[in-house]
Amino acid sequence: MNGAPRGARGFTLLELLVAMTLLALLAGLLFGGLSFGVRVWEKGDAELEKMAELQIAQGLIRRLISRALVTDLAKGEDEGAVIFEGTAEAVRFVGPAPAQSLPGGFYRLSIRADDVSGKSRLVMSWRLLDPDERGAGAGAGAGAGTGEGEDEDENVVVLVENIADVSLAFFGADNEDGDGEPRWQDRWEDMPGLPLLVRMTVTFPDGDRRIWPELVVAPMVTPPAP
Repeated sequence: MNGAPRGARGFTLLELLVAMTLLALLAGLLFGGLSFGVRVWEKGDAELEKMAELQIAQGLIRRLISRALVTDLAKGEDEGAVIFEGTAEAVRFVGPAPAQSLPGGFYRLSIRADDVSGKSRLVMSWRLLDPDERGAGAGAGAGAGTGEGEDEDENVVVLVENIADVSLAFFGADNEDGDGEPRWQDRWEDMPGLPLLVRMTVTFPDGDRRIWPELVVAPMVTPPAP
C-alpha cells in the first residue's frame, strides 16, 4: 500500500484558501460589530451627558429660585422690599450666595437667555448686592433678557449651551395690591410679594433630541399680604 491513509492526509491548498477566506470574513464581521457597538455606546454616553447637564441646570435653578428673598436691606419706606422681577425671557431676584465658595451676604441673581455669535444659551449671573441699593426698582429688571444693563462686575456662567428659546411664567395675584385672583402671567413687575410659582420652559433647535422636563418652582419665602 502506497501513501498515507485518507484520514491522515493534510489540507490541500484550495482548502487552506477557503478556510483563510472564511476566517477573514468572520474577522471582518466581528470587527464591524464591535465598531458599531462602540459608536452606539459613544452616542448613548453623549446623550446621557446632555441629560445630566439639563438635570444639573434644573437643580441649580430650582434651588436658587426657591431661596429668593424678601430683603430687609432697604430702610425707611422700602424696608422689607421685594426685589424680584421677571419677564417671559428672564428673571432677576435676590438670594443667598449661589455657591458655598462665595462670600456670604445677599446676591442679585439673574437667569436668562444670552446670544453669543448667533447662538443662544441659558446663563445664570450673579453679583454681590450693594446694601445701599433700595427697593425693587433698583435695576432689578433692567435689560432683562437682552443683555443690556449688566454690570461690569457681574459674573456669568453658562447653564445650557445651544438652545432655541426660554419662556418664563409666574403664578400669583394679577394686580399690584396682591388680592387678585391667582393666575399664570408672563410678567412679574412691581408686585408686593413673590409669585407663588415660577415656571421655566426651554426649547431646543430642530433636530436636537434634548428634552427639557417641566420645571415649576415654588419660592419658599412668601411675604404676608400687606
